[in-house]
Amino acid sequence: MREPVVAGYPVALRLPQSRVRNPRDVIILIGGAALLAVLLISVAVARGRLLGRGAPVLSLFRGGQPAETLVGLVQVAVCAGAAAVLIAAGLHRRLRLLAGLAVAGGAAAAAAAAILALAGDGHPPALAADLARGSWLAGAAFPDPALAAAAVAVCIAVVPWLGRGWRRAALSLVLGAGVARLLTGTALPMELAIAAAAGALAGLGVRVAAGVPDRRPGPGAIAAELRSAGLPVASVRQADVQARGSRPFTAVTDDGSRLFVKAYGADQRHADLLYRAYRAIRLKHVGDARPAASLQQAVEHQALLAIMAQRAGVDVPPVHRVVRTADRTMLLVMDEVDGSPLDQVPERQVGDDLLEQLWTAVRTLHAARLAHRSLRVANVMVERSGRPWLVDFGFAELAAYQRQIDLDVAELLAACDRCYALTLATQVAELLQRLLVAGRRGPVVAGLLLHDAQVAAGLGLAEPVAQVAEQF
Repeated sequence: MREPVVAGYPVALRLPQSRVRNPRDVIILIGGAALLAVLLISVAVARGRLLGRGAPVLSLFRGGQPAETLVGLVQVAVCAGAAAVLIAAGLHRRLRLLAGLAVAGGAAAAAAAAILALAGDGHPPALAADLARGSWLAGAAFPDPALAAAAVAVCIAVVPWLGRGWRRAALSLVLGAGVARLLTGTALPMELAIAAAAGALAGLGVRVAAGVPDRRPGPGAIAAELRSAGLPVASVRQADVQARGSRPFTAVTDDGSRLFVKAYGADQRHADLLYRAYRAIRLKHVGDARPAASLQQAVEHQALLAIMAQRAGVDVPPVHRVVRTADRTMLLVMDEVDGSPLDQVPERQVGDDLLEQLWTAVRTLHAARLAHRSLRVANVMVERSGRPWLVDFGFAELAAYQRQIDLDVAELLAACDRCYALTLATQVAELLQRLLVAGRRGPVVAGLLLHDAQVAAGLGLAEPVAQVAEQF
């Protein structure tokens, strides 16, 4: 099927049915808000020198035919760009997209107009003279900063729906229009800066709220990548489980074996950075290491920690392969655990044997100086036979120091407390009581990681961990 044509040129709008929220947009949105705040503070401190009558007017082409031509070209480009977006989105019947663009443009224009009305106290004489001149479609004052903010917002909101070439063209058009307004002396630098910041915030806000096209590889693409990596995969489907920081899939090989595949893309990388930033702000002295330099290193680190834990004797799903796809998505392939997360296991099935095996596994992990760093109940998979497995070593650390180990204890105690409505002290006391009554002393109790020093450290750290346990 051929792409729709506007003014003789194909409009490369890519319109997948599904949308996702990209964590990178959230990061840029936070940065844009900080930039706008800096601009507003600058205006408040040096108002007369940035927006008042004493503000500098940059002009390489002031008056004459060159200036009139540049101003006219900007006007034509703005109108043509708006018409192209309307026609292309209308041909694709994307009313939701059009509504989002209208919201972004309107919010940006209103914000820029309000800021400039409150902060400005008139134009410099040279700028006022340049704005009074005529041009091709209207006076030289068109497009004003409010309309420029709307154009930036629409551009930022629509670029995820465009092909690569059209993205560059749209961004170049907006940037070129801003430069032309500066060179012709028809806008102040601070006016354009505020318009750009307000427009970027509005456009990104719509992207975060409404989502962007999902361009991530699906089950078919992942199956093809696994086959090219040497794994005889018969089928792949999306897994119906929660997986923080990755997209989970299950695969069936030609011999009937079941694999669990975690797909990591750039969006998961950005989500991980956001989560680490949250932990750094919200939690103090939790011993977080710096994030890996790249997505590939982060996935390789997770695979290495899982292999080291398995070698130490912990029940961990064996890692089969780390695969890098053509679009730089990283795939971590391991055996699938036929069971459920601990938080989905009925309380009546969480008995002494399960708790003993779980704490023995944690003790074994810590004896090898490995810290899991995310021992929430969702990362404990329980087989149908009742055997617990530790999964998700994305935050794990080699050569862990004692505080990281104590935090593991505190986090698991807090997680079990939250799931089964036991106070931490009661949980430990009841477990010990049941074990002692049953005559299971010595190595078993020691293997549960409940000796005095670590229990005290764990209970002392459990309270703040429990308060933010939903984020782990």
